[in-house]
Amino acid sequence: MMADSFDMAMLRGGVEEWNIWREQHPITKPDLSYANLYATNLSKVNFDGVNLYEADLRKAKLIGSRLMGAQLIAANLAETNLTKANLTAINLSEGNLSHACLHQVDLTFANLTGAELSYTDLREADLFEAKLGNANLVGANLEGANLRRAKYNRKTVWPDNFNPKDAGALLVD
Repeated sequence: MMADSFDMAMLRGGVEEWNIWREQHPITKPDLSYANLYATNLSKVNFDGVNLYEADLRKAKLIGSRLMGAQLIAANLAETNLTKANLTAINLSEGNLSHACLHQVDLTFANLTGAELSYTDLREADLFEAKLGNANLVGANLEGANLRRAKYNRKTVWPDNFNPKDAGALLVD
C-alpha cells in the first residue's frame, strides 16, 4: 500500500499550499502511510490527524509543525528535527526517533509504546501522561523534560543515572 496519490500531490505543492488546503478541508484525514519523505523540509506543516503509518521521515525538518493526533505507528523519524513541534496525542508506537531533536516538543498524551528514542534530544519536552512502556531512551537527553504522570513499565530503558520516579513518571505493569 502506498500513500494516497492526491494527498502526496498536495504535499508536493509545498507546505504553504498544503496548509491552505488543510484549512479549507478540516474534516479530511489525509493518508500518507508508507510515504517517502526522507530529508524533506516540512517545517510548520499541519499534519494534524494525518495517517503516516510506516512513513520514512528520516532526517526531515518538521520544526514548529503540528502533528496533533497523527498516526505515525512504526514510522521512521531517525535524525529528524521536530524542535517546538506540537505532537499532542500522537501515536508513535514502535516508531524510530533515534538521534532525533525533540527540543521543546509537546508530547502530552503521546503514545510512545515500544518507540526507539535512543540518543534523542528531549530537552524541555512535555511528556505529561505520555505512554513510554517498552520504549528505549538510552542516551536520551531529558534535561528539563516534564515526565509527570508519564507511564512506563519494567521494560522501558532509561538513560544512565536517570530516575523516572523522581521525574514524576509512573511505573505500570
